[in-house]
Amino acid sequence: MTEKETKMEKEPLKKQESQFEGRDPATGLLPEEKAKTEEETWKFYGKMQGTISFVIAPIIAGTVLGAVTYCFETSIATKLDVIRTYGLGYVYASWYLVFLGRTYATLNANVARGPALVDRPDQYCYQIMAEKGDFAKAPKVLLTNEGPVGRFNRAQRACGNLDESLPLFATGIVLNAAVFGPITLFFAAMYCYGCYRFATDYKAGTGQRRKGFMCTMLPIQVTAAYCLIVAVATLLF
Repeated sequence: MTEKETKMEKEPLKKQESQFEGRDPATGLLPEEKAKTEEETWKFYGKMQGTISFVIAPIIAGTVLGAVTYCFETSIATKLDVIRTYGLGYVYASWYLVFLGRTYATLNANVARGPALVDRPDQYCYQIMAEKGDFAKAPKVLLTNEGPVGRFNRAQRACGNLDESLPLFATGIVLNAAVFGPITLFFAAMYCYGCYRFATDYKAGTGQRRKGFMCTMLPIQVTAAYCLIVAVATLLF
């Protein structure tokens, strides 16, 4: 291996802790003192998701929409009239209900992590199915999270995480672009940057993924807020 290749391999790993650090040495899971009940994790994730979905995202969506409407001549009202005339508000309302269902499923999985003591990037925890014998008390089987294989696993997890939300976000973008045009383009650009940041940082280390994750999650949440705005504006008014 050349000096350059060795440097490229080592540099991204500088901030990545040992894969055994902070884990139970016997099971590979998080230590028992970090265990939380599902009730405790529901309070944390439920409050966080509720704040983002029903407070922060609608405020951002409304602020941007108000600024664009005030500064530029737009045809948003005309487009809403078309949606209202043809009863297309039900499409937006249906999309939003699907979004809520998918959001619950994500929350439900995150909540289950508390008592399971399974840390990220693992999405599953495996064991050798032996009721008796030498393998009955074998450690859990988890992802390698160190070295080149760890970088590969985290890069794959970043792809999987983005894929989980992509169908809803892509369809929401199409629905929103029909009404809000350039506003949608702005949040699509933010999501594009977020994908780059999230994938790159997650590959470098599990604890470094958060900024990129927020840059992808916020456009998704704002997209949902715009779909809700259209549904309410065309079905109730």
